[in-house]
Amino acid sequence: MTSTDLSKFLASLQPGGEPHRLAMDAARRALNLYAQAALTNARQRAPIKTGDLRRSATALPTEGHNGQLTKTIGFNMSYAAAVHERLDLHHPEGEAKFLENAINQMPDLEQYLLTEIENAL
Repeated sequence: MTSTDLSKFLASLQPGGEPHRLAMDAARRALNLYAQAALTNARQRAPIKTGDLRRSATALPTEGHNGQLTKTIGFNMSYAAAVHERLDLHHPEGEAKFLENAINQMPDLEQYLLTEIENAL
């Protein structure tokens, strides 16, 4: 799981004002793109036996509450966590820690979001 706190930056913008709205819209779009890229990478890294695990990759809608955004991505098969965490299993194709490794290969989330917000303003 990755998280970032842009509250100080967003607090510098007048809540309810046009710049704040533009910043939140840009952050939401950027978070969705970032999450989709991470999930695509994780799907390619996931072990494949039947293909069900890879097909179960999902991203929930972005949630916003009190100026904070949350995006959840993952895999919906009942065995996904076990396959992800078991380092002792051999996978002819794919790897353990497929989601974690995909996220770790992504650019810095906070910097990415700040850049996208600044471009929108």
